[in-house]
Amino acid sequence: MELSRRIDCALLAGAQLDCERLHARELDLEARHEERLEQLSRELRDPLYALCTAGEVLKPRELDLDPALARAAAAVQRQATRMLEIIARCTERSAEVRSREPAASDALRVLVVDDSVDAADTLAIILERKGYRITTAHDGASAITAFARTQPDLVLLDLGLPDIDGYAVANAMHERDPRPILIALTGFGDPQTQAAVERSCFARHLLKPLDFGTLDELLSAARAQLTAPR
Repeated sequence: MELSRRIDCALLAGAQLDCERLHARELDLEARHEERLEQLSRELRDPLYALCTAGEVLKPRELDLDPALARAAAAVQRQATRMLEIIARCTERSAEVRSREPAASDALRVLVVDDSVDAADTLAIILERKGYRITTAHDGASAITAFARTQPDLVLLDLGLPDIDGYAVANAMHERDPRPILIALTGFGDPQTQAAVERSCFARHLLKPLDFGTLDELLSAARAQLTAPR
């Protein structure tokens, strides 16, 4: 009887050990899977965002002259945005990503203003995956309203808005609260635009399509500046 009980205990212990090993293997495979998804996300998001904004950058110069090309560019923008949404959902459960994200109360609040809904939403997806709290607006009036409502730490502001000049929007924001960092976004890097930005209340001028390395550095510097002891 005692021998039988010992055998049963040994079998149970062996089965439990096998279950633990199987669980550990599943966790390892899941971690590798999540790591691979995150790697794919990093590799794909920048070129996909470039596709989303390329049509907008070209529009004032070429696309108005070729409706077929304009429709093709719009279709590419939609598909690239869709792919970024899929990537975001696939990496949503990644424990590694979540562990790097700051607590919601500490996250940098960013207002993204762009009249291209695809470009604004795509940029919002990317920044939200990095742990930022994002609000979007697509014209000057709604941007000023969102600025007052959300009190962002940083604003990424497209200069070419349909209703109000981007410089005027920036001035209105700055007059209301001079503390948020205002960053100008535009597809034009000519000397006149650069000089106009430097004369305005913008802290920086970024060209589209965005260089995400530069944007990451800028956001990290903004976080350090806003959280530094005063």
